Amino acid sequence: MQKKRLTSTFSLRGLFLKGALFCGLAFFSAFTLSAQCDDVNGGSLTFTNGDTETVIIVDGNADMLSFQTDVDAAANNHDFTYVVTDGAGGILGIPPGNTVDFDPAGLGLCKVYGLSYTGSLNIAMGDDLFSGNDLSTECFDLSANSLKVQRVEDQATENTLFASSGTSGFIGVFSILVDGSVIQEDEVETPALDADGIAYDEANDKLYQLSRNFNRVYEFSNFSTDPTLTATSGSNEFTNGREIAVVGSKIVVAQDANAANGDQNRFYIYNINSGSLDLEKIYDADINLWGIHANGNQLFAVQDNSSNVAIYDDFFNQPAGAVTPTAVVAIENLVRTHGITYDPEEDKMFLTDVGDAGSATDGAIIVVANWSAASADGVVDASEQIRVGGAASLLGNPVDIAIDKANNRVYVAERANGGG
Repeated sequence: MQKKRLTSTFSLRGLFLKGALFCGLAFFSAFTLSAQCDDVNGGSLTFTNGDTETVIIVDGNADMLSFQTDVDAAANNHDFTYVVTDGAGGILGIPPGNTVDFDPAGLGLCKVYGLSYTGSLNIAMGDDLFSGNDLSTECFDLSANSLKVQRVEDQATENTLFASSGTSGFIGVFSILVDGSVIQEDEVETPALDADGIAYDEANDKLYQLSRNFNRVYEFSNFSTDPTLTATSGSNEFTNGREIAVVGSKIVVAQDANAANGDQNRFYIYNINSGSLDLEKIYDADINLWGIHANGNQLFAVQDNSSNVAIYDDFFNQPAGAVTPTAVVAIENLVRTHGITYDPEEDKMFLTDVGDAGSATDGAIIVVANWSAASADGVVDASEQIRVGGAASLLGNPVDIAIDKANNRVYVAERANGGG
């Protein structure tokens, strides 16, 4: 299974923007161009992966980006074209297709608009799209939104982030740059069309991913250079799997109860062997499971549909069968947690609160410093935690969390906002 540049998933056709085109750093508050005829609609745009914004590096390598529109121009008897501008609306190109190479452009912001029209175009490269002049000789309407392409200089990578997808069949590989920018560098094809838990073993360059559609765990070897699927667990040993945790030669799968598995929450323990992932034993849990985090031989588990975190001591040495938590800790003001991770060196616990799953505005991150002391009485009250939420946080359904200690950052998988 080959690692692919993100750009290779797009159709490489259309007009290349050549020369030293400057996208600029300026932002322009454009007025709305009204349609001159009611039946001509500019529609709305996305990149072909569903996003509306992206960041790319000026490095001399082609950055082919493809767009899509919800306009059916032929059905409505009018023409449609994309228009590429700098940040202030200066037209850089009018491509004949839906794919453009943005690498020749300078640092700063580029935008892509859609234009529906009849008659002939009145615009060309170098014009101001927002001059107020008619954009065609007859009817015209500009798209309701624009796509943003932020161009940044080539710089060192501070860290790498791996992300599962519930819909795409790819593992996202993101580079964290020195200036804090996050760039999707690659996407690696996986059999898991619906995936959840993911873990990377840096020492052995192996990545593990949980597939929800095939109910398996996959092992990819040589992940940073030539990702190859080298081992899988048995088929349908678990169902409705959520998070995984990897410690040494062990993998833990958290199974969330549903009708397909007899409404049984379980932990599945696998041994990592050469070329195989072998089921060792199963624990029946008496709490609803979702996120888990292993700290050596101790396991932290989110109790779904509650504000609780369960703690299992001497976890891997328990016999198969029923297990009960060593302790359960309630987190004050937390509605429903999914994501969990723990920093043992600083004794900090990180949790996400999805709140009401139907709301895209009530999510939060909770950080508990001095976790051992704060949780000793079974309750972490408001004074013992830091809560980050509200409209400015853009958190609605934060389903997972990862920490980057070296750069003092946290990364959150947000399900409800920004297209995921």
